[in-house]
Amino acid sequence: MQKKLFKNSQKGFTLIEVLVSTTIIVMLTGLFLANYHSANQRSILNIFIQEMASDIRLMQNYGLSSLEYEGSVPLGGWGIYLNKVSNNYILFADIDNDKEYNPPGEMYKTVNFPDGVIVEDIIGDTMSGKSSISITFVPPRPTVNIGDIFNSYNDLVVILKDDKNNTTKSINVNYFGLVDVLRN
Repeated sequence: MQKKLFKNSQKGFTLIEVLVSTTIIVMLTGLFLANYHSANQRSILNIFIQEMASDIRLMQNYGLSSLEYEGSVPLGGWGIYLNKVSNNYILFADIDNDKEYNPPGEMYKTVNFPDGVIVEDIIGDTMSGKSSISITFVPPRPTVNIGDIFNSYNDLVVILKDDKNNTTKSINVNYFGLVDVLRN
């Protein structure tokens, strides 16, 4: 007589196993999405600070090449104007050679900040209580002027902040015209 061996051949998952697996997948997806959003915001700040540094270098190149604005080379060269309370910066031609931006006739281009990005601080040596600054590059060398006709600084640091992530990035400009994005 032959004996038959019977095995339990039920295949599948129990309800507990399905719930645990689903919970793990949902938690991992949530972590991924949170990190993705945070990394995306940080990359917006990184890209924008590089764009700003590039625009400063562009104004330096305009000054070096003695580029004309409205038919003549600007007496005071080309520059960038930053204000702590505005959400943009202005590229300008210094027509009257006062080493600062005078609206509206000197405006070349306005660049708006991305949402959530602000100027946290503008720091210059001996700079106190100033909320705005102009950097000009005067041809033919170009000579770098940080400040205005009354106040001149050797070094300038502009700190941009992403309000959503509370992260900061900085640009340093010195009197030689070196433009450097600093690691924070």
